[in-house]
Amino acid sequence: MKSMRPELRYGLTMTAGLIIYFLITKILGLTHITELRVLNFFIVLAVLYRAFKTFRERDINKQFNYLQAFMFGFFTTAIGTVVFAVFIFFYIQFLDPALMETVRQKAPLGEYLNPYLVACALIAEGSLSGALATFMLINVKNANQIEGQLNGREDEDALPASTRSAATKTTAAKSAKSAT
Repeated sequence: MKSMRPELRYGLTMTAGLIIYFLITKILGLTHITELRVLNFFIVLAVLYRAFKTFRERDINKQFNYLQAFMFGFFTTAIGTVVFAVFIFFYIQFLDPALMETVRQKAPLGEYLNPYLVACALIAEGSLSGALATFMLINVKNANQIEGQLNGREDEDALPASTRSAATKTTAAKSAKSAT
């Protein structure tokens, strides 16, 4: 699994977390409480935090800029939520159609829902929560870097390559050359 692209690896990790959480709520008989979906956000947030941390540690050039970070988070979340939505689709279509009836009764406009629309709604909800989590994580990281710079403890390795000083770039290039 280590040889997989990070987006795929952490997307599948996200799927596993969401499925486990769903099955726990099912076992505890809490699936009828639709408000518990809010806790899915914290699963998404935790997985994205770990994904960003791992990716940053492995990024040799430290060129993980804002757009790359946002796209990384978006693709990771898209993989996780699409696979989870497919799981839920098959679950409510074939394994537990009674759950679909419960969703119809509890959800706004529930009379119009079917397994396809539930899966599409999960993809939309998951993608939006992933975009929000990505936005939060990127901006907290940037705020911490700025605070560090203001307090005189600049972590130049954490900064994008375009904002690092020339001396640091030269030192990084020399150490990369000597490592090869």
